[in-house]
Amino acid sequence: MAEKSGPPRDKVCGGLLSKVCLDLMVGIFGSGPPREAIQDPGKLGVFVVPPSGMENGFKVPGEELLNVKRRELDAWLAESAERHGAELLRDCETVAFRESGRAVKVLLNTKNGAAAVTARFLIGADGIYSKIREKISRRSVDQRVIYAQEYHPRSGNLEDCFYMMYRGDMSPTYSYLIPKGDRLCLGVGILSARPPRMREGMGRLKDWLAQDCGVKVKDPVHLEGYSAPFGNIHFGSGNVFLVGDAAGLGNPLTGEGIGYAIGSAEAASRAILGGAEDPVSAYTVEMKRLGDELESLVRGTLAMDDEERERRVAARKQRSLSSNSRAGPGPTGTP
Repeated sequence: MAEKSGPPRDKVCGGLLSKVCLDLMVGIFGSGPPREAIQDPGKLGVFVVPPSGMENGFKVPGEELLNVKRRELDAWLAESAERHGAELLRDCETVAFRESGRAVKVLLNTKNGAAAVTARFLIGADGIYSKIREKISRRSVDQRVIYAQEYHPRSGNLEDCFYMMYRGDMSPTYSYLIPKGDRLCLGVGILSARPPRMREGMGRLKDWLAQDCGVKVKDPVHLEGYSAPFGNIHFGSGNVFLVGDAAGLGNPLTGEGIGYAIGSAEAASRAILGGAEDPVSAYTVEMKRLGDELESLVRGTLAMDDEERERRVAARKQRSLSSNSRAGPGPTGTP
């Protein structure tokens, strides 16, 4: 395993793990994240808010997410991988690769200079700006969501929940609020080809929170941002697998990404160990249904207006209240 930075490292994200994601971790490593990787409040409900505001929103019955510190989580994942036999090359960047028959030669930039390794397969898990993905199938700027996050002192009458807010003039995907210790993390998803711009969307989110929840926001104590996939899913070719963000696996309506990364990596491993004649093709077939679902969500997101957002949240609320049943995998407030 070649890691460009660290681990541990400071990777920007919302830092929430679904039950499906936690179950995958327990199945692979035998346990979930340690206490030092869990952010207060550790457990968060899921609260979905339509364009009309908090009064018409709802808390998803039975849904719970684990609130984590990403740096500590990454450190634990790396230690767990090494404990299970992985060789981890820290501060080591993959710069190029070349396929030759049934092998892949990978060029690396390490702390000690250039190096090369040859392997039967290469698994591209190098994120949204994957160099491995770029050589197989390039993706354009409009096939990424840019998430801007601001941290403010905690205030307002809010439950310990992941608030998912859907209103087009704040974000064409979704906006959110996450309690993080004595702070609130406010986020908006922005697309390059769609309004609003980042500052406009964040400003409207803060105005809405102040009006609906009494959240007091002035100057943020911290600003950060990151990118996530938005369609154009590709699972690899030849001797090269693509997983997680590199494959384009991201839910535009919930921000779910970590669970997809772990699940796709496990599927790639099964394909290699299963003895298929063409493991990359076998992996692609297994992942096709998920890929099609996420591509459909991207198309639906682009076509959705506030009237449709309102209708979907109301229908989802009615189903939840009438059945009092759990929703599907991931952060599940998806309208």
